[in-house]
Amino acid sequence: MKLVELGYEPERWDEDVARARARGRGVAVGRVAADFGVEHRVVGSFGEERATLTGKLRFGGTSRPAVGDFVLLTGSPGSRTLTAVLPRKSSLTRQAAGKKVAAQLIAANLDVVFVVTSFNEDFNFNRLERYLTAVWESGAAPFVLLNKMDLAEDPDARVAEVEPI
Repeated sequence: MKLVELGYEPERWDEDVARARARGRGVAVGRVAADFGVEHRVVGSFGEERATLTGKLRFGGTSRPAVGDFVLLTGSPGSRTLTAVLPRKSSLTRQAAGKKVAAQLIAANLDVVFVVTSFNEDFNFNRLERYLTAVWESGAAPFVLLNKMDLAEDPDARVAEVEPI
């Protein structure tokens, strides 16, 4: 798979990649597809592989990679290390759980986010509004998918309630 098919923008990141390669820091570029804590599933022109984080990314003050990030990798196939996160063009965040006031990164470099909500008794207008606000603030375009409309008592009324937002 070519990096541009994954959303890579050469004009945005090629200088960063060239500088990293000149320092010997990165030999491959990939995009994070899944976050397992210390390990990440990364896809790129090399295919799909797992990569472990460097200590600096794991414990340092630098930004940890999130799903959607473009990253630099060292090592050989089957033994890759994620060494750096390329600058983000957007990020989707939420309020972190607990009492501390902090943002929790959900995903990065998104163009479109599908917000799926059930129209049955679990429907919550305020929650849908919060999700849409977070998506708009990230810079991505939200699409609302209304699920289980056949279980709603009055689906037309619910659609009329959601349409304005």
